[in-house]
Amino acid sequence: MGWYHSMIAEGHKAYGNDTGAACSIEGVCPSASLPVDNQATVVYHMAQKSLWDAARKQGKVYYPPTFEESGRITRASVNPDALLKIANIAYQKEKGEWVCLALDPKALAKEGIVTRIEECDEKGGIGESCRQLHGGIPTSTLGNIMKRVYNMERSKEGSFISIPGLIDDKEASDVARRMEILRRFV
Repeated sequence: MGWYHSMIAEGHKAYGNDTGAACSIEGVCPSASLPVDNQATVVYHMAQKSLWDAARKQGKVYYPPTFEESGRITRASVNPDALLKIANIAYQKEKGEWVCLALDPKALAKEGIVTRIEECDEKGGIGESCRQLHGGIPTSTLGNIMKRVYNMERSKEGSFISIPGLIDDKEASDVARRMEILRRFV
């Protein structure tokens, strides 16, 4: 568990209001100059299942382990294929089960959590599919926010190979295979 997950578990509210919005009391929001996404009907966020389940069980706002280092934002994508790429680049060595959360950005906005479009860095290499959620994901209003939770499938070696029910398994396998090939040459 990251140090800020520990702080939240202890009741600290250093990361936004009770809904999870990351803006300060004065209304200052990180990355406020990025354009707001008013078009997306769903955004996807991948989470370690154990952390997601713990936040839900406690009725707390879920904050990913990268929340603070990312500038107090929750990273997401409008393209679930991009999550497999990111997972295999950044999280392949992380043990355990992962889930893909399909979230309604309009419902998030009603909770004070703005979805902004961000340019992806060369590490992700996935164009304009990246989004920033300016806050955590409130678990107390999940019925409005959550469209669906998908399990992410991994190989024995730890590669993320599919998101059953969301990404066609053959297409996901092709993505994972291409990532493996690239990793060998980089």
